[in-house]
Amino acid sequence: MRFSVLLLLGIILFLASEILLVLFGLVKVYFVLFVPVFVSSSAISILPIIFFLVPLLAGILGSSRISYPNVRESNFPPREEHTGTHETKYGGLVMIGPIPIIFGKGIDSRILIILALVAIALMIIWFILAK
Repeated sequence: MRFSVLLLLGIILFLASEILLVLFGLVKVYFVLFVPVFVSSSAISILPIIFFLVPLLAGILGSSRISYPNVRESNFPPREEHTGTHETKYGGLVMIGPIPIIFGKGIDSRILIILALVAIALMIIWFILAK
């Protein structure tokens, strides 16, 4: 509860300070594909970011100190024992810019490699055609 209040406070302070900076002419606002972009050359324009990050960090650090009651094994139902062997298959593709990071185990990881190569090819084609 306390974390959400601090996050809401940070968002309100961020928006209020951005609106005030725009009204005083210290920040210009542009909309790029419906996303507001704030541009400023003034050092005071760092205040909205500070107003957002301080309550956010306070909420994160405050919630990390919450103690949880002791959990005993007797609170949970007994586990079922599996006699058969089961192989787990997993995979993932993370694109950081044009660089694919592929991880996985099993047959499905080959599909990820193919998808990564297709994504790289599409990015190269898009880069060439954009000029």
